Amino acid sequence: DAPVGRTPREAAQGKALIMAGGAQADFDQAAPVFAAMADEIVHVGPFGSGIRLKLVNNYMSMVGMVLTGEALMFAAKLGLDRATVVKVLSNTTAGRGQLLTNFPGKVLAGDISPDFPMRMGYKDINLAMNLAASVGAPLGLGGYAREMFALAKSWGRQEQDCTAMLLLLEDVAHLERDAARSGHE
Repeated sequence: DAPVGRTPREAAQGKALIMAGGAQADFDQAAPVFAAMADEIVHVGPFGSGIRLKLVNNYMSMVGMVLTGEALMFAAKLGLDRATVVKVLSNTTAGRGQLLTNFPGKVLAGDISPDFPMRMGYKDINLAMNLAASVGAPLGLGGYAREMFALAKSWGRQEQDCTAMLLLLEDVAHLERDAARSGHE
């Protein structure tokens, strides 16, 4: 159970990422083989964990593809210059990705005090969706995001930081907090 991550180009250069699931002894025995193909090898848990993490990664990647495509299409529908949009978004939290920017210092560190409260996130996603509708820009992910931000009020999370969206989604999924952190269902 050792799927690879990164691009085919990186794999050809021996710079793949291997997400290995299985017993520690099996992982240790396979490590020299993995090292021939990858510069990063991570034992991610028991057998089956590797493919599960690969699917989580690819889910995030493919949804990110749609999100990036929607954002660039929305900007084009608004008449914004693509090169300028890419330059600006590359230097914002949105463009650099929440997993590497806001989440580590906020919700993943146990801090949901509002840097930007969910009620403001709801206001902004609503404004963006209204603008998108006025120019005929279909934003499917935005519709879902607006629904999730709208739930914050009924779940008592509207004054929490936007990164508390993780907690809201865990609430909706009836996921126990300890299970979410440890990876057990």
